[in-house]
Amino acid sequence: MVPSHLFSTFDMFNSIMFGQLVGTADSSTPTKEVDEEYVQSASTLLQTNNILNKDPYEIIMGKLGIKTEKYGIMVDHLKRVFQIGDSKVHQFTERKNRGELNDLEEKSWLAHAIERQAAGGTGITDEEMVAISGIILSASVDTTSSLLSWNLLHIALNQDVQERVHEELSTAIASTGSGDGRLSADIFNKKTTPYLHAVLRETFRLTPAAPLASFKKVGSEIEIHGQKFPEGSFFIFEGYSTGQRVFADDAQSFRPERWLPEAIDSRKGTPQAVIDHAFFRDPFSQGARKCPGSRVASNEAQVMLAQLLLDWKISVPGVDSHNEVPYKLMGAMAPIMPTMEFVPRSS
Repeated sequence: MVPSHLFSTFDMFNSIMFGQLVGTADSSTPTKEVDEEYVQSASTLLQTNNILNKDPYEIIMGKLGIKTEKYGIMVDHLKRVFQIGDSKVHQFTERKNRGELNDLEEKSWLAHAIERQAAGGTGITDEEMVAISGIILSASVDTTSSLLSWNLLHIALNQDVQERVHEELSTAIASTGSGDGRLSADIFNKKTTPYLHAVLRETFRLTPAAPLASFKKVGSEIEIHGQKFPEGSFFIFEGYSTGQRVFADDAQSFRPERWLPEAIDSRKGTPQAVIDHAFFRDPFSQGARKCPGSRVASNEAQVMLAQLLLDWKISVPGVDSHNEVPYKLMGAMAPIMPTMEFVPRSS
């Protein structure tokens, strides 16, 4: 059975990427079977891939070049995910070229990407643009869903943090909004809502959806702190243990204040400043290998969390700590969400 939050994040990602409300998370809303199939195939792909990477039998068979039944399942669903993703992108592009997009679709991420591609200077081919778009879409059923789930859980468990974010958002809307009480792009400027950004950063430190931020195989011998490593050595940047070590005194406490400007300034020039390196900032890596959908995912997380906190008071009855919540590995590390309570905020 596919977890419901995978459908939710897929829906939200579609609204940003295509400007389309697909509604797969709402059983009362008519949806295209192909969209539901995409989420189901992506979920099966991720779970099967994890088995291939962890099961001793599958690992040995893989090293021997033997294709197991699990391997076949993974390949079939991988092909289907890319088939559906490529088809959605190509159909959207064709409708864009024929002038058939509605207002929401014209404002979408993909519509702007198509315009940038047509203008030239992007450094990628049209087929590469389609492939990147497909990868971004697949991320909605993986890293993004896990990121959003952890954020929601921490907000529900820490009522003081929740109220501070609500107050910051309400103030920002009053001072920068259009007067209609709705969120706008200006509200998500880091200088306008620093505490909201700090909440997202603290979530990633404490419960990273992707603890391994970057992988690198060196092309020549390299020396690090006097230790030489030969050509072909494989390095992994892992951020979870760093966050635990830097804040050893209360590493398991959820404290977004760690990421406010004054706290970051106080760490500069000290060994603790390593935690502020870009590689430890989010689950998307950095540089040439940075996830191409990172901006979309970050914006989605900010908007979803902000709107939920403006509309609802959220709690987790019977749960006192994130350590009480089990989690599992799909493509990313995701909590098995407990029953949550949403109480409407008074208007």
